[in-house]
Amino acid sequence: MPDGSIVSLPLEDMSPLLPLETLQREMLVPLLPASLEAPRS
Repeated sequence: MPDGSIVSLPLEDMSPLLPLETLQREMLVPLLPASLEAPRS
């Protein structure tokens, strides 16, 4: 961030990453936009 602060991804987007389809199926709440945009391999 410009002010030097650090922003973390949501916990569900930290390693090890699940495939997006699995994550959407298993989550009890809707995914955040950041989760949908997180790079997955």
